[in-house]
Amino acid sequence: GGLRKTRHKGLEKLSGQALFTFAAYNLTRLLNLMRPAVA
Repeated sequence: GGLRKTRHKGLEKLSGQALFTFAAYNLTRLLNLMRPAVA
């Protein structure tokens, strides 16, 4: 996780960073779930 040491200060910027981080994490999980089904 990269949210322990945040680069931005303030709730608005932090929520944007968290949203981006969670979206990337979910995309990675989704790709890993779909990979065995395709092969």
